[in-house]
Amino acid sequence: MAPMSPRKSITPLTGAAFVKKLAALTKLSKNKPAHFALAVSGGADSLSLLVLAAEAKKKNKHWNFSILTVNHGLRRSAVQETRYVSKLAKASDLVCKILTHKGAIPKNDIQSAARDIRYGLMFDWCHKNKVDYLVTAHHLEDQAETFLLRLARGSGLDGLSGMQRVRNSNGVALLRPFLDIPRERLHQTIAKAGLEAISDPSNSNQRFARVRIRNKMDLFAQEGMTAPVLRKRQGDYCRRGKRLNRLLKILCRRRCDWMNMVSRILPMRLCTTSRRIFYAAPSIDCSPPMVAIRLVRSRFNVF
Repeated sequence: MAPMSPRKSITPLTGAAFVKKLAALTKLSKNKPAHFALAVSGGADSLSLLVLAAEAKKKNKHWNFSILTVNHGLRRSAVQETRYVSKLAKASDLVCKILTHKGAIPKNDIQSAARDIRYGLMFDWCHKNKVDYLVTAHHLEDQAETFLLRLARGSGLDGLSGMQRVRNSNGVALLRPFLDIPRERLHQTIAKAGLEAISDPSNSNQRFARVRIRNKMDLFAQEGMTAPVLRKRQGDYCRRGKRLNRLLKILCRRRCDWMNMVSRILPMRLCTTSRRIFYAAPSIDCSPPMVAIRLVRSRFNVF
């Protein structure tokens, strides 16, 4: 594949913009030391992370960047691909670690299994090397595809909220700074740098649902379901989900307050007669809130 040629109508991202996005997600000062691991497969999307990290390193001496590239063992070309990423990283004065999967090669649900292997290896490396942040190049169209896939599978509010910009996993923060950036802008970023991207054949394999969705995005766009519109819908579901979670927390706190009150009332009532021993506090605690309320009202005439 030949190096990409930049288009004049699309502005590539800059190292300064990349630093600004990371600072916004992490709440870190640019002058505070930090170490970021970047997930780079060699594809056109993830190579933008390598390009931007090289620029950011020159502008911010306090932040370190390590490139992580994974050999899942799924393709014969994987060894050459990881070496290619390592070569590009070295040319950009960036540290690169090749992570190799040594377990069984998945035969079913390959994309999902490969994702689990990839994240497992990268999170393990971050934990062992005390790196707090893992960065991926998921972009606007990835978010739209994820929304449609989850909608088709009947996901609830949490699923339809889409990929989150920040997700914590056992002390490592997974950062997705490009969820509002179109794919083409990332491609123009590596085109400006004159880099050649690796083509993954699985990205055009119609066996995979995500590929089928991706190939129909133009049809969705004709009906007004463009990536920015879907992102707005995803944002609406995310806000609704957060409001629902806040409400559930309030209800849980009130239920706890209610059960604490019941546990203080019941021992006094139970002492009056032995035949009411059946309604001891543990039975109330295990009951749904409205059942407990009706039980106390009917048997003890408390209210």
